[in-house]
Amino acid sequence: MDALAGVWNPAQPLAAPSRSPAVTIARLVIAACLTASVAFYAVRTLRWPLVNDAAQMSYMCFLVDHGRAPYRDITEMNMPGIYLAYLGVMHSLGKSALAWRIFDYLLLAAMAGAMLIIAWPYDWLGGLVAAALFALIHGRDGPGVPGERDQVMAVLLVWACACLFLAFRRKQPVWLAGFGGFLAAAIAVKPLPVVFALVIPFVIRRARKEGGSGGRALLYIAGGMLVPAAIVFAFLLHEQAVAAFLHLTLHVDPYYSSLGRKGVWDLVTNLAIPSLDWLALLLIVSVFVCRSWWNWESNILTAGMAVGVFSWFAQGKGSLYHRYPLYAFLLLWAGMQLTVAARRTGWSRWIGWAGLAVCAAIAPAYAARAAKGYWPMQYIHSLTADLHALGGSQLSGHVQCLATPGDCDTTLYEMKLVQSTGLAYDYFIFGDSTQPLILSMRERYWREFQRNPPDVFVVSLSFYPVDPPGMGAYGQLDTWPQFAGYLRSNYRLCADREFMKNPGMVNPSGYRLYVRRDYMPEITSLPACLSPNR
Repeated sequence: MDALAGVWNPAQPLAAPSRSPAVTIARLVIAACLTASVAFYAVRTLRWPLVNDAAQMSYMCFLVDHGRAPYRDITEMNMPGIYLAYLGVMHSLGKSALAWRIFDYLLLAAMAGAMLIIAWPYDWLGGLVAAALFALIHGRDGPGVPGERDQVMAVLLVWACACLFLAFRRKQPVWLAGFGGFLAAAIAVKPLPVVFALVIPFVIRRARKEGGSGGRALLYIAGGMLVPAAIVFAFLLHEQAVAAFLHLTLHVDPYYSSLGRKGVWDLVTNLAIPSLDWLALLLIVSVFVCRSWWNWESNILTAGMAVGVFSWFAQGKGSLYHRYPLYAFLLLWAGMQLTVAARRTGWSRWIGWAGLAVCAAIAPAYAARAAKGYWPMQYIHSLTADLHALGGSQLSGHVQCLATPGDCDTTLYEMKLVQSTGLAYDYFIFGDSTQPLILSMRERYWREFQRNPPDVFVVSLSFYPVDPPGMGAYGQLDTWPQFAGYLRSNYRLCADREFMKNPGMVNPSGYRLYVRRDYMPEITSLPACLSPNR
């Protein structure tokens, strides 16, 4: 119980969980409802396809396996930690959609393990509530978010806190190495968690307060952080990409961070989930009525929430999965707060049980929504058919996607086709011509296009996150007139496909297929390719 010193107000003594049959049954019913909802979600989504960012990142790793070095040959903005995670999955679980579903489930299981460790001295039910709701919120976000960087980052940060708490609960400072290791691993996935390192001085002060050595604590933390750092550095050395990674950090990341940013009001309104309003209200009331949550561990969890808020606004793009670090710490704190409140007397008990009841009530609704998750596959199926008609496997090394959304890369990944160049996203060559990075990227890829002209260009209709004023369909080509002229002179338009996405995605998607004029003139399955005037 030493780890819980200060967890409740001494004027309101905390009772052990009631052994009355009614309370036991209520706790079991809540636990069963949450567990069943997660199980339902897991079973019903087992066959989700591999799409969106996870498919794009998988394709980048596929290119690495085929001799392309990240940052040096592949131009994109992901950190080395996510390359290592995805390459590890691909070489252990496999490259199929099922393998990535298993990876997603393992991430959720890892999150649940860390949350249960943190919540256990307070009440295991609080950890279960947090883990279940996090999994179900992740599920309701749909098939486009599994394996996202922010999900991996959130899991690593919560495990960092679990190791930190174990170090003091068990009086074993060696666990601080785990804290440092998981924190550094999270930074290797996305650099934003570096602000969480601000808690390190408070950890050292805590170690001294409990009679330990601050220097020893710092040594364990630093030693733990060195392990992921060394692995990342070894990976970059192996790929001969240290200088290219530094260029990414100094030039590519700042440009990418400026793209597609939403206004402050949009970010504020998109941060919350409306169905959690009642739970949020009960939590606010609980804080003022129970006054049972302030101790050093809850301070660390609050710091985690602050990191989540910082990450959300710093990224500024409003993607659903950017909420995950905040929600992980918020749900964990909420589960612990509600279960502690439910063990009190008076109003505190009623507020705690009401909050737990809300959690149990919304869980099945989230699971049902997750089971209906949908990703439009028309683009992928259509492009697959078109590329097969144009040569299929013969196109490997001779096809190029010019796209931001992941559907084109997903198709190439499923067909096991290597791109002509390492260009990952079209906003690195299209966009504002006054940007030095855009100009340097154009020079680089103009040389590559000339040196190895792709037989097929796939130009995507969607152009997020760059949106020049007045730009119409495929207007991104007009931002680089030299390339647009090159395309018109040397390629012919063979297919122009457009699809509507699902009702929640009102914008259409589509692509245009450009084939080099001297490539396979005998094609008959795509008659437009035979017309020299197209």
